[in-house]
Amino acid sequence: MNTIRTIRRTALLLCTAATLAHPQGTAEPLLFQGTDDRQTANVRALGMGGTVTAAGTGASALFSNPAALAGIGGAEIRFAGTYASFSRQQAQQWVPNRIYTGLSLMMEDMWGNIKAPTVNDTLPVTDPWEQPQRPFDAFGPDWSRSGSSSAPLAFSAAMPVPLGDVTLVVGAGVTMTSDLDHYFQNNNVTDPLLGQYRPSPRPEMVPGDTLRVRWYQYSRSRDGRIWGVTPAVAFTAGALTLGASATYYTGESDDREQRTDRGFLTFLYNRFKLQDTVHLSYTRQGTSTFTGFGGAVGIRYEQPVVTLAASAELPYTLTREYSGQFTLRQTTLVQRAAYTPGLTADSVNVTAMNVEEGKTEKISFPFSYALGVVLRPFNDWSFAFDYEVRNLSGVTRELASTAGVTEWVSRGSFRLGAEYRWTPQFALRAGYREVPQTFSPEGSAIIGEPAVLSVTSLGAGWELFGASLDVAYLYGSLRYSDMWQSNVNKNSTYTHRITAELGYRF
Repeated sequence: MNTIRTIRRTALLLCTAATLAHPQGTAEPLLFQGTDDRQTANVRALGMGGTVTAAGTGASALFSNPAALAGIGGAEIRFAGTYASFSRQQAQQWVPNRIYTGLSLMMEDMWGNIKAPTVNDTLPVTDPWEQPQRPFDAFGPDWSRSGSSSAPLAFSAAMPVPLGDVTLVVGAGVTMTSDLDHYFQNNNVTDPLLGQYRPSPRPEMVPGDTLRVRWYQYSRSRDGRIWGVTPAVAFTAGALTLGASATYYTGESDDREQRTDRGFLTFLYNRFKLQDTVHLSYTRQGTSTFTGFGGAVGIRYEQPVVTLAASAELPYTLTREYSGQFTLRQTTLVQRAAYTPGLTADSVNVTAMNVEEGKTEKISFPFSYALGVVLRPFNDWSFAFDYEVRNLSGVTRELASTAGVTEWVSRGSFRLGAEYRWTPQFALRAGYREVPQTFSPEGSAIIGEPAVLSVTSLGAGWELFGASLDVAYLYGSLRYSDMWQSNVNKNSTYTHRITAELGYRF
């Protein structure tokens, strides 16, 4: 008996893993989502569109370009914090199907008060294939979610040490390198995927064919942060500065995945029906711990009207150690009480699991670099431009399972910013940047073209008696559509972030 239970549980786990074999727009499992995020600790540069490569100044710039320590005239300390609010939405639009006319109505929960067809305009049809296929739940196709968070962003300190004709600047700090906040949901996942057309379309049904499909809701979420502990050093000789830094990464996140079956679909050549005979639900919840070690180098050349800079992040590996609980329940209908005399309740078989999980996975990030320039054509104005190549399509992952995993994509990105110094003590800033995501929307016209987060920023800075205050407001907008033959899912994420940095130079 124990052997039979073991076989059943193993088979059920394999079936569960198989149901996760979907593209990113449907039910991709939770792995390293969020680790691609890069936070900028230098608030002056944040207000200028994140142009930290050449425009970053002060101790907090060491996290992005260690050569930015150039120009520090005395010992200084800095502290930054951030607050963010966000909203996420998904709206689904299903294409009416000429053969399965009720499918789009069911998926969008649009049957409303539409009555079942009748025979001779009087009696409702009794054939289950001809009745309206209504959902058994009230999930609906669309969802929205909002929230907020606040956290310290960075603490940093730096001090110059004159060495004859060369100035040595040493610095160190702790910063949030990645905000792991992540959420995704799809209320209409089908297994197999009904609207698939890449890499090849699903064959059209012909007389005699039968297709059985599981229909369910899937969601995944992650809440946590990765921190970096960074010492840095920079050498300045004349107009040229060289810098180097090392970073120890450590962080933790709360992870959750959930699936709830909505029904079991059976398709024939020209009709379909929805049943609740098989129902599976599971929750995977636990904690991920991230660790790693990396390094960076930078160079900066400064003249009165122009500053040129470059930084490079060396290849590094993050290790994810996951531990958590996996809870599963599946019910299979054996006999329905409505059709069985003497039976007061439906007869079902129940399979339940509650097991501890643990695994170790790794992700390796390739060499990346950024180029920056600052122009000062007038005494009161500065204009900055950054171009960054992270090559995230070159990441490699060592995973416990590759089921449902999609490859990351990437492209170069730019950042623009400007600063107007109203008085010697007060400055106004503005900027724009784009942040390519690691995924390409399903059905994208250009295969492998990533979705792009657009960020517009405003900022201001005050300096008085060695003390400084920099603030920045960032508005982020990520909008993209996942498209299949059957439907379009319109996804959007909007973020409002306020960041402030206090500094004091001795």
